[in-house]
Amino acid sequence: VETPGYSVDHISLFEPHQRWLFCGDVYMEGKEEAWTPEFNMFGIVSSLRTLTSLRPEKLFTGSGAVRRTPQPELHAKIRQLVTLAREVARLEIIGLNTPEIVACLFKEESRLAFLTRGHFSALNLVEACRAYNAIFTSELEPHNSYPEPGDRYSRFGRSSIDPLKSEPSDENDLAG
Repeated sequence: VETPGYSVDHISLFEPHQRWLFCGDVYMEGKEEAWTPEFNMFGIVSSLRTLTSLRPEKLFTGSGAVRRTPQPELHAKIRQLVTLAREVARLEIIGLNTPEIVACLFKEESRLAFLTRGHFSALNLVEACRAYNAIFTSELEPHNSYPEPGDRYSRFGRSSIDPLKSEPSDENDLAG
């Protein structure tokens, strides 16, 4: 099963008869505190959702741990990551920058950041959350922007450019 996120070529192995899932690093135990720049939040959350859809009865992690009731733990990990991303979005909306968000969410960098000379860091984790959030929010318009009468929209956001009459648009369809 392709399970990108920690790396683009990551896979998990599923044995369907006994419902055993060998997930490698897709599921990491505990609270996330440090990621590398290569980790992709959208890929990891999507991969975890894929794994839950397999309904495994045993989960074998990359660290060697065996989980005998993996469904609640997989769902909890998804919830943990999405909650963290939402918290990053909330702090970003009130005006905090990435280092300030790191200071707010994590008391200090993890020991792993020191051991890897910053390759694994809370800063990278927050950046991954910001990239995840960007998928679900428009970067083209300010957060507190409301449409004005007569505003035109395209799939790229608000536009002051009139659509060409030769181009298909809802407005041209209605105009006849």
